[in-house]
Amino acid sequence: MKKWLAAVVIMGGPLAFGFLGCDGGGSQPTCPPSSASASAVQAAPLTTGRPQSPRYHAGIHPVSTVGIPLDLESVDYFVGSIDDFKTDVTPDGTATPTAVFSSGERRKLTVEWNGKENEKDKDPCAKSADGKTTFDVPLYSVKVKIGGTTFDLCGNEIWTAYEDADLSQCEIDSRALLSQKAIAIPGRWNRTSGKYEENCNGKGCFTLACTTGVAAKCAHWGYVPGQKYNEKDMLPYYKACVHAARAHYADDGVANTCTFTVADFFDNAGFQKRDRDPNTWNVEAVWDENGLVCFNRPRWQGCRGPIDKKCDSKLFNNDGFTGDAYSTASVIGITSLTSTNTDNECVSDANYCPSK
Repeated sequence: MKKWLAAVVIMGGPLAFGFLGCDGGGSQPTCPPSSASASAVQAAPLTTGRPQSPRYHAGIHPVSTVGIPLDLESVDYFVGSIDDFKTDVTPDGTATPTAVFSSGERRKLTVEWNGKENEKDKDPCAKSADGKTTFDVPLYSVKVKIGGTTFDLCGNEIWTAYEDADLSQCEIDSRALLSQKAIAIPGRWNRTSGKYEENCNGKGCFTLACTTGVAAKCAHWGYVPGQKYNEKDMLPYYKACVHAARAHYADDGVANTCTFTVADFFDNAGFQKRDRDPNTWNVEAVWDENGLVCFNRPRWQGCRGPIDKKCDSKLFNNDGFTGDAYSTASVIGITSLTSTNTDNECVSDANYCPSK
């Protein structure tokens, strides 16, 4: 399935750091989790106007007059568990979990969720490739009140991925539903190491990421932590998805891709399958929950990967992985066309990403 990453675009069965877009050629074009569908992810632009490489939480907004960043990208994690957070939702559909910002500051944010009564506050596209398995992924609004003014931390994150796609495979118009919303994920992504952590400083925590962020997008594509598909736990696939969407080629958490880059991905759970021409869309790399497993070539010319981790062509077929490939691991592979920029420089420096 084709997908766009939030500074990157990824395709594949159903599967970014904030990304969006469909080519309309699949059976479920509006839902990235379908093996025959295409989706994309859109990343928020840098203040320079250039796309940022896939962002974890998404959102670039002005800093308030009291120095509080007005975006979820600046929030490291929320204190407590998702279950505790849901329990704390009041009858009017709000909760006030404590957010820990990257600066170390703690501040309570207002989170709105009417999902207990309203099915429309759930992502309609978190489905398997065959459309037979649907996961429950609630959608939230995240706000902060400063000096009497309320700011929506996903307010500028508009879902535009499926503008030209047939929306019949989703229960409702996902563009309106997913815009300005966030998805909750247990644990957090350490943006220094690029690693997923189930706990924060030894205590329970969770992440809220705008739907245009990679951390949310991988759940939207159906890799929902805590769920299972064909008896396989989705958490390892979720972690592999984030590594793949961001094109992590080293153990440093650096993204090597740009907004609107297209890629086709597949996994060994059968959740997503290859749907691009294998003669032109060859395997870029494979990731598991810990990061890169093997590497053939970069998604963007000028980027580099390890030369001692060549992918074995015998492990792949036209649908994805062969039956016994990586049988003891949870892996995601990506096929893509090599993208270039005029400078032939690696887009790990977002300034080399094409302006949009």
